[in-house]
Amino acid sequence: MLVLFTSCFDQRKISDITPGKTSLKEVLTLYKDPLRIEQVSEEGEVEVFLWKDFSVQVSQKKITHVFRSPAGDEEHLQYWLHQFSEHDMNVKTLASDYGDHFVEMQFSNVGMNIIFDKTQQRVIRIITYEAK
Repeated sequence: MLVLFTSCFDQRKISDITPGKTSLKEVLTLYKDPLRIEQVSEEGEVEVFLWKDFSVQVSQKKITHVFRSPAGDEEHLQYWLHQFSEHDMNVKTLASDYGDHFVEMQFSNVGMNIIFDKTQQRVIRIITYEAK
């Protein structure tokens, strides 16, 4: 029971990371050392910091994207369709070596993308970024 509570608590703290506003220093203060850091650009100006439950993409010491797993009802597609029923949604199929059963729902006006696995019938990844 304690593990479940801790996991949900961590997810809420993760959702407090605001792309475009939260600094890398703030995230490192909250979560300490990441498991690993990957260079995304050859110049080293874009990096991805990976922790167990989430990762952040960083450019110029600011968080540009947060990648996390869903918590609780966020795994259900209906949750997101209800949450963003008033917002425009762009849907695209993500082709991969594993087939075309992943769908990305983009809500760019709120700065969020949802990755849905049609085979498992659940949301597997939530991506937040600065809204345009």
